[in-house]
Amino acid sequence: MKSLVLYGPNGNFKYEENWEKPKIKSGWAVVKVSCAGLCGSDIPRFKLKGSYHHPIILGHEFSGVVEDIEENDHIKVGNRVAVVPIIPCGECEGCKKFGAFHCKNYQYLGSRNDGGFAEYCLVPISNLIKLPDSVDIEIAALIEPLMVGLHVVHRSKILENLNPERKVLVIGAGTIGLMVSFWLKELGVKNLTIVDIRSMSITLARSMGFADVRIPEQIADLENEFDYAFEAAGSQIALMTIIDVLKPKAMATIVGRDTHDTLIPLDKFEKILRKELTINGCWGFETEDIPLVLSTLSKTQIPLNKIITERISIENSETFIRDFIAGKVQANKIIIDFNIRGV
Repeated sequence: MKSLVLYGPNGNFKYEENWEKPKIKSGWAVVKVSCAGLCGSDIPRFKLKGSYHHPIILGHEFSGVVEDIEENDHIKVGNRVAVVPIIPCGECEGCKKFGAFHCKNYQYLGSRNDGGFAEYCLVPISNLIKLPDSVDIEIAALIEPLMVGLHVVHRSKILENLNPERKVLVIGAGTIGLMVSFWLKELGVKNLTIVDIRSMSITLARSMGFADVRIPEQIADLENEFDYAFEAAGSQIALMTIIDVLKPKAMATIVGRDTHDTLIPLDKFEKILRKELTINGCWGFETEDIPLVLSTLSKTQIPLNKIITERISIENSETFIRDFIAGKVQANKIIIDFNIRGV
């Protein structure tokens, strides 16, 4: 099968024409991949650090059609599906007390197990999400980051006592920042400000219907302005800005992942204390949110498909990703579309 294979660290990946197709095993299904999204966490694996073992096929955001499956009561051959990538053990203290993303023995499609950057992928039956007819197969590849965005909103506790007039800030208009913004708008937030440094991201956010989109300089002088803030840029500067612009007793929720140490200067640390700010970390998602995600996708008026700015073939995936890593092309969400054929 056609695959994009990661052989090791330091850019050691290659498009392969004849990789071995996975064979069905008990409790698992073979999915014919339709669309697979490139996540920000995939980039450092391709560029520098590799994965947990090699060779491996990355890709944990994907949708497809069931090709082969054992007899069960829910999923059949031919069903369109999205995929939950985490495979928890279900037995450890982390699983039982805190949920799948606190499992000490987890596996993960696209980092510890082969993922969706190939024509076929082996997936646990319990990790398949059967899609309603109203959900497009391409949009279904965004279900995993959509669940992440919804989990971020839940972690902020903004929905527990929702006041539509409270002022909310999202810094970072990449995929996750836009997913957070999507849920905030869908769930009733009216005063939402999005900030990014990239003109492409600003234009994209506005095209999706977000009215108040700014560059960082436009909030730099604000003090005690926002009730909630979300750091989705993975930037120390963004976090320091949030500390300044939040009101006393406000909530900061962090989902962005910096690639360097995040250091808090003494004056900012003092502000955290004196303002009595609450700072939340976020990781993963909750599978209990799947019904809400599917029902929302069936009726939303926000054009989520605009998040996808590049659609590439599996044949051209290696070349495109190398160009992306080198800064030769810009993109928000990149989708490998297996219905597109390259040269």
